[in-house]
Amino acid sequence: MPGRAGVIVPFLFIGVKMIKSIKQIFLETNWEEAELEYRIVNKFYEMIDNSKNFIERHVAYRFLYKYFNDIIIKYSEENKRFRINLDYYRFIRYFTPIEHFVYDLTRINRTIQLHPQYPVGKYILDFGNPYFKIGVECDGKEFHNFEKDHNRDLDLYNNYGWKIYRIKGVECYSKYKNKYRFESDFFEHNNEIDNEEKFLFYDYFYNNMAEGILMAISHYYLNEHSYMDRYSSTINNSLKNHNLINLHCV
Repeated sequence: MPGRAGVIVPFLFIGVKMIKSIKQIFLETNWEEAELEYRIVNKFYEMIDNSKNFIERHVAYRFLYKYFNDIIIKYSEENKRFRINLDYYRFIRYFTPIEHFVYDLTRINRTIQLHPQYPVGKYILDFGNPYFKIGVECDGKEFHNFEKDHNRDLDLYNNYGWKIYRIKGVECYSKYKNKYRFESDFFEHNNEIDNEEKFLFYDYFYNNMAEGILMAISHYYLNEHSYMDRYSSTINNSLKNHNLINLHCV
């Protein structure tokens, strides 16, 4: 395994090459602003698609978000539901099956936008939102180690102020009593369900289903009273149970 310097040197070299490449785009073009941003996004994805290894790909991720991070935060301050279109579907080829499933769920307009492969310090999160400083990690059993993940999440919280929530693979495929796969399936039968059954469903939904965990995050951080007033206890439990450092949701 190469030493740390052996990783950092090519990382910096690739970064310098990318900066020069991006500067060259500005020097050689005179596009209108909207067209320029479109071309810049395409250039970043070109770099990602042409990357030879994960180091080059991670450098490209960092430059993509460095360019757009201030825009994301600025408009999120004005509207917490702000969603920027950066053609994230082009990340799909690099997603694990769990990341792909979660990505599809994040496209629901009622949720906070979570940006894929978001860089924070020395880390690349599966999904992140820089305005709320929250990240979502997709935990496939074979790729994660509790102690390492715990130390990583603790470092992200202590040194960067980010809270990390984790979704397990099994939670992507969980069903409520083998009947309701998504919240939308539940609402199709809403008139047939009594209040006790609704409470039991939402308790399970927020705590055991990927869609519910993402919705719990959104309800809490967007301060959606219609849900928080009714299900605050189970929403808070979900957020507490899906981070490794036992953070309270404050």
